[in-house]
Amino acid sequence: KQVASGAGRAANLEQLHQVEELAVNVAADSHRGFHLQHSLLLAKQGGSIVDDFQSGLIRETAFQCEMLFEFGCIGLAACIKNFLKGQPSIVMSGQPPASSDDLDLASLREPHGLFDLIEVVGHGTYGQVYKGRNRQNGKLVAIKVMAVSRDDEEEIKLEINVLKKFSNHRNIATYYGAFVRKMPAGKDDHLWLVMEFCGAGSITDLVKSAKGQSLKEEWIAYLCREILRGLKHLHDNKVIHRDIKGQNVLLTDDAEVKLVDFGVSAQLDKTVGRRNTFIGTPYWMSPEVIVCEENADATYDNRSDLWSLGITAIEMAEGRPPLCELHPMRALFLIPRNPPPKLHSRKWSSRFQSFVEQSLIKNYRQRPFTDALLTHPFIKNMPSSSSSEYSAGSTTDSRLLLLPEPLYRLSRRRNRRLSSLSNISKRPRLPRRLLQQLAPRSQIELRPPPPPSTSASSQVQTPSAAQAASSAPSEAVQGIPAGDDVPQIRKYRKRFSSEIHCAAMWGVNLLIGTDTGLNLLDRHGQGKVYQLVSRRKFLQIFVLERQNIVVTLSGNKNRLRVYYLSWLMAKFLKSEPTPETKALRQGWVNVGDLRGVVSFKVVRYERIKFLVIALKDSIELYAWAPKPNNQFMAFKSFTGLPYTPITVDLTFENDTKMKVLYGSNCGFHAIDLDSNAYLDVFVPSSVDPGDVKPHAIVILPDSQGRHLLLLYNNEGVYYDTNGRRLKDVVVHWAEPPSSVAYISTGQFMGWGNKAIEIRAVDTGQLDGVFMHRREQKLKFLCEKSDKVFFTSAKSGNGSQVYFMTLSKCNW
Repeated sequence: KQVASGAGRAANLEQLHQVEELAVNVAADSHRGFHLQHSLLLAKQGGSIVDDFQSGLIRETAFQCEMLFEFGCIGLAACIKNFLKGQPSIVMSGQPPASSDDLDLASLREPHGLFDLIEVVGHGTYGQVYKGRNRQNGKLVAIKVMAVSRDDEEEIKLEINVLKKFSNHRNIATYYGAFVRKMPAGKDDHLWLVMEFCGAGSITDLVKSAKGQSLKEEWIAYLCREILRGLKHLHDNKVIHRDIKGQNVLLTDDAEVKLVDFGVSAQLDKTVGRRNTFIGTPYWMSPEVIVCEENADATYDNRSDLWSLGITAIEMAEGRPPLCELHPMRALFLIPRNPPPKLHSRKWSSRFQSFVEQSLIKNYRQRPFTDALLTHPFIKNMPSSSSSEYSAGSTTDSRLLLLPEPLYRLSRRRNRRLSSLSNISKRPRLPRRLLQQLAPRSQIELRPPPPPSTSASSQVQTPSAAQAASSAPSEAVQGIPAGDDVPQIRKYRKRFSSEIHCAAMWGVNLLIGTDTGLNLLDRHGQGKVYQLVSRRKFLQIFVLERQNIVVTLSGNKNRLRVYYLSWLMAKFLKSEPTPETKALRQGWVNVGDLRGVVSFKVVRYERIKFLVIALKDSIELYAWAPKPNNQFMAFKSFTGLPYTPITVDLTFENDTKMKVLYGSNCGFHAIDLDSNAYLDVFVPSSVDPGDVKPHAIVILPDSQGRHLLLLYNNEGVYYDTNGRRLKDVVVHWAEPPSSVAYISTGQFMGWGNKAIEIRAVDTGQLDGVFMHRREQKLKFLCEKSDKVFFTSAKSGNGSQVYFMTLSKCNW
């Protein structure tokens, strides 16, 4: 009453601090009091304030009371300021949420002097979560620190109001308050969200540390019951969580279960990141939510959370959710089409299996509501919690939806705004839609351990800064006169004792794969070679600098292995390990469990990176999944092929249809990604079956991905992806080339034993010939900008690396 009266008498803003001080004193003197967060200041005629508070009494620990009052009183000043400006203040629980105008971020107190940041306990795409300590009482809190731009301010204010509104249940992490740390001019201010600290980690952490990565059934029952209780509170208030998964269920040191979104308030992540992030893992997403994205008339209700709970139960039992080995986009395609997942092991009780089946009924209208699942024998037979029910502050976090009705329709526009997913077609056929799902627009990647940001590792810099092309020691190896319009072929002095199989540019330097390891050729200075990985055979490599990785086909079992560039750089520089490189541990990870890989191709479509993999009896398609996965994940598999693939590629016809292309020892073939239909694009009749040596599949520029130049043996033909011949032109090499490559100048090159031929890709006409001084087998390695690198086959003197610069050529 004193606080309210003081607020009513506050004729100007200067007196607000006195009111706030009074409120803090009230909180300090009592362990019970008014929950200011749910108070109502009623504005009446003349703008007077009635000293009437609608509140709930706080029960539980003194710490919770002190914290709620402290932060509540801090927020009181903002409420009074808004009132004095003629705006409504706090809205009671049960009424519509306050508008974004009710919260003035500029009025939030500076966090300086209130908390100590102890350590980082989590990484988000747009901020970090810290373990913090309240300086006044020494209690631990979780603090999410994130930059806030003006463009995001209004929506963030709305979301903070939602967090306040539902802070009254024991199974939802307590929301303590928000602060703004002012930053220097030109930089965004930092929003600090202070939440209850859950020291025991998430369910996912618990599962990973459990024996066999599986929890006991009674533990699962307890956790499911507590999750259901938290969901019941949300659902009773017409709220859908929409992101229930093991990572978003935290445990306190007393084994209390708290619903959050990882990083304390990931709905704010969603708000901020709507412009430049990829949606989080969809493996827990219900079929009806996915269908809503492709059908504007589809409906769903709060039972979508119960599907996610069922998937979380499987996660607790089996260590991971169903389909998690697949790429997220592939999982999104399959979840509405596959039968509901089940527990694999028979060791689980019939009650547990029944609970999972009830939670995962595919037709959500037949799925039970939260109240019904709470009475399921698997849940009902659990002993009651010893701790009493209490009202406490909470956070409603990621993807919370306010429901005006129990069942509602989401228009396409409304659904797109509330969900981070864009349109998902009934089949994964539209690459531009895939682009919206897969391609991050921000290049900054904050993530737990592998792999770290590549900002410091995109290039390996050596002491010399001279241009490699001009300073690399070399000698002419062909007998043609040097001129301004004639490219010089040069070679590095370094002789490799083992055979060179592959190479790729890393910055301005060259990664080289041999029979015995992976090496770095320093193209600055004297062309020194450094060994990065030893005692492993490297057959093919491809560098993705922005992803901080090099993809390799290596080892005795021909596996796909990804190495982290920052880890390789640390080995090259022989520097002390940084926290990032320490986190990488072994510095590499295998792609799937693939063995016997024949070849692979990295295909960029807009900002998406696809990985097409040829195996002895199948073709695998992977796609790069950005944050939070940061790895290549399975997208689709093609088995039962009539011919063994040797070389592979991927094309996008008219930006709407994807086709896998591959060459075999019988010809060239295509597979439609939508229908899985197989097609022989070209099978040469002049060559016996089994004698075709496919060199390259060139997708012609400006053809919308439909026109191909197919190079094999000593010929080349022009066909489209449907098997129709485009030109009565056949490319004939003077001799069968040992290696063929399409280069960025719009030409393709063939390396024979006697000469190198350069031809125009659109006509096949000869642009230039470079004769060898002596017969030798040369092989293409890589090209970048105007430089082409190739190697000689191993001889008695070893093998060497050659390069030529094409920029001066007047073809």
